[in-house]
Amino acid sequence: MSTATLTPQQLRAIHTLRRNLYDEETYRDVLRERYGARSTKDLSVSQAADLLDLMAGRPQQNPLPEAGASEHPRRATRKQITFLRVLCGQTGWNADDWMRRVTMRPELLRLEQMTAAECSKCIVAAQRMLNELRKREQA
Repeated sequence: MSTATLTPQQLRAIHTLRRNLYDEETYRDVLRERYGARSTKDLSVSQAADLLDLMAGRPQQNPLPEAGASEHPRRATRKQITFLRVLCGQTGWNADDWMRRVTMRPELLRLEQMTAAECSKCIVAAQRMLNELRKREQA
């Protein structure tokens, strides 16, 4: 992995996307869980590129291993799962179906089987869907 720090252009792009996609807590969780970083400025060029791909929803052909990755990545927390269930309830989606669609892992049977990073991704997607539904209702 490259040790060069991210470029100013990457930093601007990440912060722009972050404001539109993540709340502060979710964003910090992604940084910590995926890259072992406390701040965006701690990322290398390759990690920043990976994060931009992740945030833009681009498929990752050679995804970076999560920081401290092992055979058993950290599972989603009870707080994350509860929050996802509430968001899905507000959108009218079944949380388990939502999880399988967003993670693209049809083998998952329960929310508790997700990793924390997968749950964060599902939460962001559910927040987007809820925001879109609210905009449509107001129009």
